[in-house]
Amino acid sequence: MLERPKALPELLASMEEQCRAVPGDLGLLQKLGRLYVRQGALNEAVRTYRRLLAQDASQIAALIELGLCLARLGNHDEARFALERAQELQPQSHSVFLALAKLHELMGNQEQQVTFMMRAANAAPDRADIRLALGELLRRHGDFAGAAAQYEKAIEAAPDLEAARFGLAVIHMRRDRLNEAMEQFRQIVTRNPSAHDAHFNLGQCLFRQGKYALAAVSLTSALRGLPEHPSVLLLLARCHHRLGDVDRALVMMERLSELQPDNIELLEEMCRLYRQVGEADAARDIYCRLTRRHPERASYAMELAEILKEERRYVEAASVLETMFKHHPGHLEGHRLLGDILFERGRLKSALEEYRKTLMVIETFEPGLHGAAAVLRALGDTKGEFEMLSRLLACGAPLPTDLFRLGQLERELGMPTSLERFRRVSELAPETDLAREAEYYIRHNTKAA
Repeated sequence: MLERPKALPELLASMEEQCRAVPGDLGLLQKLGRLYVRQGALNEAVRTYRRLLAQDASQIAALIELGLCLARLGNHDEARFALERAQELQPQSHSVFLALAKLHELMGNQEQQVTFMMRAANAAPDRADIRLALGELLRRHGDFAGAAAQYEKAIEAAPDLEAARFGLAVIHMRRDRLNEAMEQFRQIVTRNPSAHDAHFNLGQCLFRQGKYALAAVSLTSALRGLPEHPSVLLLLARCHHRLGDVDRALVMMERLSELQPDNIELLEEMCRLYRQVGEADAARDIYCRLTRRHPERASYAMELAEILKEERRYVEAASVLETMFKHHPGHLEGHRLLGDILFERGRLKSALEEYRKTLMVIETFEPGLHGAAAVLRALGDTKGEFEMLSRLLACGAPLPTDLFRLGQLERELGMPTSLERFRRVSELAPETDLAREAEYYIRHNTKAA
């Protein structure tokens, strides 16, 4: 009948009893010391290893274990003495070098830690695990070239070592060497199709190269193992967006928003997509939440007011902007938008006041000049409209409609008409009704001359 496996305390009690019965058995003492270490009883482990070394001071394994226990207890000088004694007995032992590296790590001496790790790797060139550990250490300290070299050596010794390939690929990604990174990720997923992190990173590389269809395939594979992973969902949504499948992109983002309801970047992107597909009401609801939560961000209030204006909910749009002005007095685009809203409501004088507020801040603010000119035209103030359009012309970038209207106003005000202005209209907007009307003015004025 087979005996059941013993628990650690039971094993310790049994081993202690055996060591008392046979105090000179070094193998039993070595096992007892390891059991103490497993249990976390480091002081008992130290006493056990010292008993062992008192009988045979040349036991390398016991010296290493003693040094490591002392290091973990903070007795660094004693630990160094034990490990240096082990190094004297076996000068090229990778196990001793690894123990010395651990000691210096606990002491906070990174330079010596790296030195001994390198010596361990050189002492055991076929040990891929040491190369891998050294590569991870160098990468943590920012030596990416050194880390990459160690990963490559680890892969030479063990081509199936997934962690080394992954680490090397991540460094290639940092350096924008995407093709080399993708080669490593493809090697990983070929050997291990369930390596979902590798699928995800392969998808990231393809996305950065603009290969959205291929990226979507890799990200879909990653999603099978990481079904609620925010980064996978977001990148896959962006792939679908780039591929023109906005509905599927929104489905992904809605899943993600349930996981991360406070992800501002995600909510902003969702709003842009909702507006793109014509679902302004969904975008409006999100901007309402964002505006309440972050009144200090003027962009949310502006977007919300724009949507409300498009929906002809003018009173609500104006209220949103008035609230925004409390946090951002004198907001240029805010006053311009409020002017547009008031203009559409027929409140011309109030609209003109808002446009003039923008011009008090920047005299050459073109949207403010355009808005003021439109209001003055609606009010029948020909001279005021002419002044605003002249200021626009001085800004250096008038629209063809502005040039044409200036020509008309010159005629109405009995001023000399610039034919060059009408010719410029024909150049800027050829083959349009506006160009044909400008040509009529040119012909008419030429005949009159």
